[in-house]
Amino acid sequence: MITAYLLSAFSYLAGIGLNVTGAWLITMASFMPPVLTLSVAVVMVRFFGIGRAVTRYLERIISHKSVFNKLAKLRSDLYRRIASNPEQILNTGTGGQLIKQVVDDVERAQEYELRVLLPGAAAIITTFGAAGLAFWLQPQMGLAWLIISIAATLLAPMVIQRALASPTRKLEELESKYSDAIRSSVHGALEAEIYGYLDEVIARAHKVENQIFDLEREILRIIRGFQLLINFIITSLLIWTFFFASRYSLPPVQITMFVFLALTGFESILNWYPNLYTSGKLKLAQSKLANIPEVKPEKKLDVEFDQLVANSYSPFWSNQIIKPLEFKLKRGEVLVLRGPSGIGKSTSAMGILNLTQYVGSLTINGVEIRKINNLPKLVAGALQNGHIFNTSLRENLRISGSDNLQEVLTLLELETLVSELPEGLDTIIGDFGRPISGGEAKRIVLARALLSDAPLLVLDEPTEHLDPDLAERITSRILEKYRDRALLVITHSGWCGVPQLEIERFLNNH
Repeated sequence: MITAYLLSAFSYLAGIGLNVTGAWLITMASFMPPVLTLSVAVVMVRFFGIGRAVTRYLERIISHKSVFNKLAKLRSDLYRRIASNPEQILNTGTGGQLIKQVVDDVERAQEYELRVLLPGAAAIITTFGAAGLAFWLQPQMGLAWLIISIAATLLAPMVIQRALASPTRKLEELESKYSDAIRSSVHGALEAEIYGYLDEVIARAHKVENQIFDLEREILRIIRGFQLLINFIITSLLIWTFFFASRYSLPPVQITMFVFLALTGFESILNWYPNLYTSGKLKLAQSKLANIPEVKPEKKLDVEFDQLVANSYSPFWSNQIIKPLEFKLKRGEVLVLRGPSGIGKSTSAMGILNLTQYVGSLTINGVEIRKINNLPKLVAGALQNGHIFNTSLRENLRISGSDNLQEVLTLLELETLVSELPEGLDTIIGDFGRPISGGEAKRIVLARALLSDAPLLVLDEPTEHLDPDLAERITSRILEKYRDRALLVITHSGWCGVPQLEIERFLNNH
C-alpha cells in the first residue's frame, strides 16, 4: 500500500503543478516572454496533466487490488473463527449482530484503509508538498502554509475523530440492536400476529429506528460544523494571500500562483475529510471483527443411532415458549408432534437438528446432540421453510448426497413436474430460474431428506400445501418405504393412526 500512498499523493501534487504552472503560463503570457520559455511551460502542463491521470489510474489498480486481497483474507479468517465456534450464533442470542458483522463490518473494515488511511497519507504528503512550494515562492507565505498544513492534517483529524467517537459508537450499537429487532420481527411475525403482540414487536423496531435517526441528525450537525470551519480556514487563507500580496507588492505572477495554489492545495484534504467523519464507524468495525473469538472446537463424539430421547426438552430462539416435551423414538418407530400454527413446532424441529438453543436434554444413545460429531449423518431434516437453490432441479436434489433420484421422484409424484420442465432435471429453478409452486417446493425439500441415508428423519409439515388426496398418498408411501428409519413428523394436520404428541405453549409467556 505504500506505493499506492505515493501514487495518490503524486496525483494530487501533479494537479497542483498543473494549476500553478497554468497560472504562471497565463500570467507570463501577457509579458510576452521568449517562445522557448512558454514552450517549456506548455510541456510542463502536459506532463502534469498526463502524470496526474496515469498515477491516479495506477493508484486505483494497486490500492484496490491490495484492499480486495486483504478483504478476501479477512472474510476467510472471519468465517474460520465463526466455524470454530458456531454455537456463539445460537448461545449468545446475537444472531442479528453477528449477521451485521459478517456483512456490514467486513465491508467497513476494508474501507478503512481504502477510504481513510490512503487519502489521509496522500493528504499529508500533498499538503506539506504545497507548503514547500509556497515557501519556495515566498518564505513568509510558506511559513503560514506550514502552520495551516500542520493544523489541517494532524490536529484537525484528531479533534474530528474525538468529537465523533462517542456518537458513532452509540450509532453502531443502535444499528446492531435494530438488526436484532428486525430479525426477531421477521422470524417471529406469524407467532406475534397469532398471539396479538405484533404491534408491540413493530413498535420496538420503530423506537430503535427513531433513535438512529436522532443520533444521525446529531452527527450531521457536528459534521456540518467542521465543514464550515474548514471552509472558513481555506477562505481566510485565500483572503490573507491577497492582503499579503498587496501589502508587500508581490509580482502578479506570484499572486496568481498563490491563488491557484490555495484553490488546489487543499483538494486532497477536502476529499479526505468526508471519509474521516465516518472513520469512527470504520475503525470500530475493525476492532469488533478482531474481537470475535476463535475457539478451539469442543471434543465431540461419533455415535450410532438407536434411539432419540427427549427429557424436559424445550427449544427456543430468545424466550422459552414451549412446554417441555418428553418422548423416546427408536428405529422403526414413527412419532408425530402435533400442534396449531405458531405454537413452536418448527422451532422443535430445528432444535433436533441442533440449529437452535434448547433447555433440558435431547440425546442420541445417551449423548447430547450438541456434542455429537457425526450428527449430519444421523439426522436429516425437511424444514418448513427449506431453501430452493438457484440451480438445476438435479443439483437441488443431489445436495442429499444421493444420485438415485428416480424412486423418490415417483414416491412424491414429481415426475409430472420434471416432464413439464424444458430441460427436465437440468432446468434451473429457484428465485432466478423457473418459478415453482409452494407444493412443488415442499416436495423438493422433502425429497432431499428422503434421499439421505440418515436413520432419523425429521419432517416438518411434509404434506403442507398439498391437496388432501396427494398428501394421503405420500404419507402412506413414506410410512411404508421408510419403516426401517425413525420418523419424527411435525404437523398440524394429517398423519393419523400413528403415535401423537401434542406441543403446548406456556400460557403466561409470549
